Amino acid sequence: MRHRLIALFAALVMLAAALAGCVRPVTSPPGNATDRPAGTDAQKTTNTPTATNAPSGPKDIASSPAFKYYLAVNLGMTKDEAEEAIGLPAEKATGQYDPEGANNYMDEDGNGVCIIYTKDNVVFSKAALYSKEAEAVAPLTAKPVTKDAEEVILEGAAHADIIAYLGGDGVECARTAMESDPKGPAGTIFRWANADGSFLQIAFDATDIAQNIRFNEAR
Repeated sequence: MRHRLIALFAALVMLAAALAGCVRPVTSPPGNATDRPAGTDAQKTTNTPTATNAPSGPKDIASSPAFKYYLAVNLGMTKDEAEEAIGLPAEKATGQYDPEGANNYMDEDGNGVCIIYTKDNVVFSKAALYSKEAEAVAPLTAKPVTKDAEEVILEGAAHADIIAYLGGDGVECARTAMESDPKGPAGTIFRWANADGSFLQIAFDATDIAQNIRFNEAR
């Protein structure tokens, strides 16, 4: 699970930068642009961000034990509200790649949620914790994904176009807002996984535009 968390936390840092308006330029990988979701080197569409906590992934995510605690917490909750909803003790995340101030809540099966609170103890970032990609995300992924997707999908592509290209939505694994505005627009991280544990991870900004695409091989 360690390499999965490192990739997730690194993407959370990137999302925070995107929300602050520090997104790196869109790049175009090689390939036929007509075969790719509609990303562009030109100025991105300036959609109006909307604040929402409801994951837009597969409908059956609600029945998955791996995401039980993640779904129980909404951005903008107080620490007391979040901990009551989770019902698990907190453990400070102290690993080398863990975000500062991260708190892990995990059950005996290895499922849980990582939460970061503001200085006023309000949730502004959350990430799902689970043991294996193959067991948690793969059953919720409509079709297998390949490494080619990392080159085909452009930064700047709309979430809806990516769903159409991949044949189904991924699973929301993380959501983060600005610490100064926990209930405001939030970026998200989605994953599409295979039975062997390999997965595609895409980070979206608050307007649901792809900012980072990464394929992780099975380990």
